[in-house]
Amino acid sequence: MVEAKLKSHNVTVMVPKFLKVMCTFIQNHLDTEGIFRVGGACQRINALTVRIILLLDLMKRIYLNLNSFTILTLPEYHERR
Repeated sequence: MVEAKLKSHNVTVMVPKFLKVMCTFIQNHLDTEGIFRVGGACQRINALTVRIILLLDLMKRIYLNLNSFTILTLPEYHERR
């Protein structure tokens, strides 16, 4: 554990060393563009997420339809009716 100063509250707290190292690194590279700084990446990720959700929904519907079709075509189903 190491001390870290919270400038917004003028307080010093104890945090894990790796957390302080990572936060310091990010503060020193705020002007660097990268995966976490490019706005277009968020839009592409959101669009991809929507496409994946729609695909999963479609796959679920196909599975349910095939499952229903299989049950309805089984002789045992019609014998019980």
